[in-house]
Formats: sequence, structure tokens, C-alpha cells
Amino acid sequence: MFTRMRGTFLQGVLMATARTRQMPTEYDSNIVQSYVAELYKQAQNIIVATAVVYGLYTFLFSAVLSTVIFAYLSREHRTDEGNSAIFSVLIFTAIGVAVGVSEGRKKAFHLKLEAQQLLYQRQIERNTHPRADGSTV
Repeated sequence: MFTRMRGTFLQGVLMATARTRQMPTEYDSNIVQSYVAELYKQAQNIIVATAVVYGLYTFLFSAVLSTVIFAYLSREHRTDEGNSAIFSVLIFTAIGVAVGVSEGRKKAFHLKLEAQQLLYQRQIERNTHPRADGSTV
């Protein structure tokens, strides 16, 4: 039974490979251009999105941690440090947002770099692709 299933699987793979070879794919510069536009759109939004995500995670983590620490300290030392807990959560959240902005800028830079590489390759293709009259440029 296992060999029959394996044989059927291999036949399916071979047939799919044969179909792939039969379907020629042609270069379409419009696909590259739309992908480049999408990369630039992602680069514009990623800084804010990353800062929000980092800020939210840092806020949640620091709020839970501060609550636990200051609850323990107030119980042990009989003090009320509620304002310090809020202040520490805000400080850690601000640090998280700053780190998020930095990471977002890095990600945006890499997206823009990838877009520029695609545009560069497309320009090379335009410059070297023969025209109808036989010249290259």
C-alpha cells in the first residue's frame, strides 16, 4: 500500500513538473513596478506600526512587572508607591516606542533598498533590451 501511494505521489510530482515546463513565463515589467510600489507603501507604514507594536508590548510587560514589584514592596515595607509604578511604566513604554521607531526605520530602509535594487535591475533591462530597430538604447 505504501509503495502504491508513493508511486502515485511521484507520478503527480512528475506530471506537475511537466505542466510547469509547458507553461512559458514571460517577463512583465509591470509586475516588478507594482511590487516596487508595494514595497514603498510598506516602508512608509512600517515605522509607525513597529513603534506601536513595541510600545504596546513594552507597556503591557512593564505594567504587569511594575504591579507585581510595587505590590510586593508596598506589602513588605508598608509604603504606597503607586505614582512610582505609573511613572516607571511610562518611562519603559517611551523606551519601547523609541526602540520600535529605530527598528521600524531599519526595516523601512531594507524595504526601500530592495525596491531600489529591483528598479536598478529593471533599468539595466531597459538599457540592454534591444529596440525594434536593433539598437540597445
